[in-house]
Amino acid sequence: MREGKAIESIAGSFPTNASPIALNDAMQFIAGNNLCSPAAGNPAADVTSLVGVAQGPVTAEPSTGRFHPAVTLTNNGASLAAPVSLLLAGLSPQVAVYGLSGASVRPGLSGAPYMDLPASFGAAGTRVAIRLEFIDSAQAGESWTPRVMAGPGVR
Repeated sequence: MREGKAIESIAGSFPTNASPIALNDAMQFIAGNNLCSPAAGNPAADVTSLVGVAQGPVTAEPSTGRFHPAVTLTNNGASLAAPVSLLLAGLSPQVAVYGLSGASVRPGLSGAPYMDLPASFGAAGTRVAIRLEFIDSAQAGESWTPRVMAGPGVR
């Protein structure tokens, strides 16, 4: 599909040889000499001010080189529409995070990794503890700023 039309229904000449296709760190597609950004669409609500985020101690696993920061989130507001996601804004691109749900395409947060929280977290007053898993081969540091998005829409 291209702009809502099947390729077969678009008139014109198209190359038959395959060109390299890749996905860069900003979640943009690189096809041949073209850079294509996904349309942001309607954004999910930023509910960061309604959620308390406490970053706990970080444990290291020497055998794998991975770090495991403990994070506790508390819904201090009203019920939140699902899904609820924790974004790791400002994380160094040299740090890999495991168990993610995706990467943000929101302006200003493009490429920020995010993790969907359990569905039960949307209830007012709910607390959830999660354990992130990082690998920092360049020793860039796992510094990040929490952002919380709720409801349908792009992260």
